[in-house]
Amino acid sequence: MTIKDLILKAKEMALKENEFEDIVDQLLIEYQMFDPKSEMELHNPKFTVKASTSHGASEGIYAVLNIEGWVNPNTTINDRVLTIKTLRDDKMSFFAMGRYANLLAYCANEFVRENIDLFL
Repeated sequence: MTIKDLILKAKEMALKENEFEDIVDQLLIEYQMFDPKSEMELHNPKFTVKASTSHGASEGIYAVLNIEGWVNPNTTINDRVLTIKTLRDDKMSFFAMGRYANLLAYCANEFVRENIDLFL
């Protein structure tokens, strides 16, 4: 399983949450872009997915998912794997983007816990 596969599984899990659709509708997401490192295979469950939210330098709000820890027995990583952007820039959109990114991070970490054998 790649990092990208994990994030896509997390999105499937998040879609089952009642609030997820409301968040996505509110944000009017401009794009979601996977980093090339997201193609890295995961062979060790000793990592965590983290989310952060920030205002763009010139416009919009960004959310970033990072993966940190051991992704295989010989490799550690602390890198961005997904960037999400909306052109909205109000306070409620900032909060919604944070909820969106943190829900994805939560679901990714839960998926690993529930399917740990996939990562051994």
